[in-house]
Amino acid sequence: MKEDNDEGKYVKLVSAEGQEFLLDKEIAMASSSTICKMLEGEFREARDNVIQFPAIDGYILERVVRYLHYKAQYSNSSARIPDFAIEPEVALEFKSSLSFPERDRTKYEAGGMPAKSPELK
Repeated sequence: MKEDNDEGKYVKLVSAEGQEFLLDKEIAMASSSTICKMLEGEFREARDNVIQFPAIDGYILERVVRYLHYKAQYSNSSARIPDFAIEPEVALEFKSSLSFPERDRTKYEAGGMPAKSPELK
C-alpha cells in the first residue's frame, strides 16, 4: 500500500505504444516549462499525474527518462561528469525528443539545475 507522502511524488509518462515510465515529479518539472505548466495547471495531466507522449516511442522515452535522471544526478556535481552513452542508431530521434516539449533553460536555473547540460556521447 502506498504511503500518503508518496502520493504525487512521481508522474507517469506514457509512450506512443502505451509503455509507462515513472519519473520523479520534481525532475520532470525541472526538465520542461511545458511539463511544469501541465502538472501545476488545471489540466488533466495535473489531476491524473499522467502525461501522454503520442509521438515518442517507448524505447526513446525510456532513454529520455534515464537521461533526465542522469542530468539531475550530475547537474550540480563538481567532479568529472561521466558521458551519457546513447546508441548511434537512436541518437537523432533521442535528441529531437529532448526538445519535445520545448525546454525552458531558465527553469533549469530556477530549479537549481544549470543551463549547460552534461554532454551526450
